[in-house]
Amino acid sequence: MTLFLFGILVLTLAATACSSDGKDKNEGSNASSIAVELDNYYFKPNPLTLIAGKSVELELGNEGSVTHTFTVQGLNIDEEVPSPQTKKITVTPDKAGEYTIICRFHEAQGMKATLTVK
Repeated sequence: MTLFLFGILVLTLAATACSSDGKDKNEGSNASSIAVELDNYYFKPNPLTLIAGKSVELELGNEGSVTHTFTVQGLNIDEEVPSPQTKKITVTPDKAGEYTIICRFHEAQGMKATLTVK
């Protein structure tokens, strides 16, 4: 019986691997939704890549112990996310380039990330 269940598990995992497109929804600039972790004192993923002119929903999850911001000055994005909350925002970057994401409250502690818009 144990060997039978093991075989089913292996087949299920193999089918899942074959049906996957190999892309994590948090990676790749074609994603329509990206989870972004805000923590003490970093952003993840870092770097974050988006496509100019394409709308994407960012799910900003504050996993830290204090309030953080997701601020991108060049794109007029400034969202405050209290701990331990999640905030969903939709952004449509209009111009390609490299931008810096900061937490306004913790930039001095190194809370920065890179946002690339292709």
